[in-house]
Amino acid sequence: MNRGVPLVGANAGLFCDDAAAESSKGLWDQATNELTMWLCPGKTVRAYTKYVVTFNITNPMLEQSSPAVRLSATGPVPLHRTFLSKPNALYLGVANGTNPLEIVIPRKTQTRNPRTRKPKTENRNRNPKP
Repeated sequence: MNRGVPLVGANAGLFCDDAAAESSKGLWDQATNELTMWLCPGKTVRAYTKYVVTFNITNPMLEQSSPAVRLSATGPVPLHRTFLSKPNALYLGVANGTNPLEIVIPRKTQTRNPRTRKPKTENRNRNPKP
């Protein structure tokens, strides 16, 4: 299922959702894990210039390893299609937590408490035997 995804950031206005030609939107394809952005009419980009946009997508409620996530942009000249990087770094205690769409369902782990013995106390109120 394809759906429009809002883009934010200083360069978001350069890109449109092709379906509605709406500025600052891209089109997310759930089947291929790909975000496609079209260069808006009248906008230009320069070669060898970094453009930054950010977007949020909602993760499913199922655990999954990070799939291959692609970004593509379309304009008068084909732009490079690229995969998002996977740093494979620990994040907030989650292995590979920095990878895009890496989903880990928290599990309760049971820890065993060592048995504690009550310290022996002297009964000072005890009557000594005669």
